[in-house]
Amino acid sequence: MTTLNEIAKGTGVAALALLHLTVAASGAFPPLQLAAQGALDIAQLVQRFKSNQTDWRAFGEYTKNIVACIVRVLPDGPHSREDIKRNIAILIDALDDTDKKIRARLEKPLYIRFYKSLNDLDTIKDMKVDLDHALSLFHLESMMTTGFDVAKIVQGMDPSHLHEYIDLANQKLCNDIISSTQQSTVELSAQIESVQEDRRCEA
Repeated sequence: MTTLNEIAKGTGVAALALLHLTVAASGAFPPLQLAAQGALDIAQLVQRFKSNQTDWRAFGEYTKNIVACIVRVLPDGPHSREDIKRNIAILIDALDDTDKKIRARLEKPLYIRFYKSLNDLDTIKDMKVDLDHALSLFHLESMMTTGFDVAKIVQGMDPSHLHEYIDLANQKLCNDIISSTQQSTVELSAQIESVQEDRRCEA
C-alpha cells in the first residue's frame, strides 16, 4: 500500500503554492490559514540548519506537503464542524510546538548546536511523531487519494512559468479553498495543461 510519505514526495511545488494561497485567501478558514502558515514557517526554519541538512529539509518538506494534503481534503464548511475545528486546533498546537523547538535549537550557541547535531535524527523523529499524532486525526485514506491528484498537477510543470500556474491556482483555489476539492483540482489540471500546450506551440 502506498504510504502518505511516498505520496508527499510528489506534491512539493503544488503544496507550496497551495499553502501560500491558503494563507493569502480572504475567504479561507482562519484556523486553516494558521496551520498553512505554520507549515511554511517550519519549512523555512529548517533551511537554517548547517548540519544534517538533508534530514532537516526532508522534515520541512514532509510537514509542508502533508498540511497541504489536509487543506485539500477538508469538506465544505469546516467552520460548522466541531470535530474538524478541534482537529485543526490540535494540528496548530503541534505545529507551534515544533516551531518553538526548532527556534530554540537554532538560537543555541554554535558549540551547543554542534553537540546537539549528533542527536538530530532522534529529534526529527520525535517531532515527526508529534505531527503524525495530529495528522492521524484526519482521514488519511482520503488524503492519499487527493495526494495523487496534487502530484498530477506538478507533472510536466515548466519552472520558468511557475507564476502563471500559481495565478491559475489562485483563480481556482482562493474562492473555494474549503470546498469542491476534487472538482477544482480537475479544473486546475486542465488549465495548466492548456498553458503548457500554448507554451509548446509558441516554442
